[in-house]
Amino acid sequence: MTTTVYNGRVIGSNNGSPSTFTYTNSTGGNVRVIIHWFYGGNGSSGQGMYMKWGDLSGSDHCTARCANDDVFGKHVGGNADLTYGSNVPTEMILSNGQSWKMEAMDSAGWGEYTIAVITEA
Repeated sequence: MTTTVYNGRVIGSNNGSPSTFTYTNSTGGNVRVIIHWFYGGNGSSGQGMYMKWGDLSGSDHCTARCANDDVFGKHVGGNADLTYGSNVPTEMILSNGQSWKMEAMDSAGWGEYTIAVITEA
């Protein structure tokens, strides 16, 4: 199994040119994504970051929201929740062609992430 770690900052429209981060599984098999750190960032009240995973080409994917100043991750206490009030997973499996994405909400400042992607044998 190979592990690759990705970390960085996503910029919202309140802090310059908006950016996103997307990892797309192109290994030909499954990968496990572990979220070690996900920070909703700073910015306007009620804003923050979206985390999306699955088949992002249409509406058949999951979406979670982390409001500004909220954090969560594996072994990190946090308070992010899905749009409908459920807990957010800190690990997920992506099949070949599926993606994990972090993007800013409309008036967000910025947010941060650290994820590990492990190729399943």
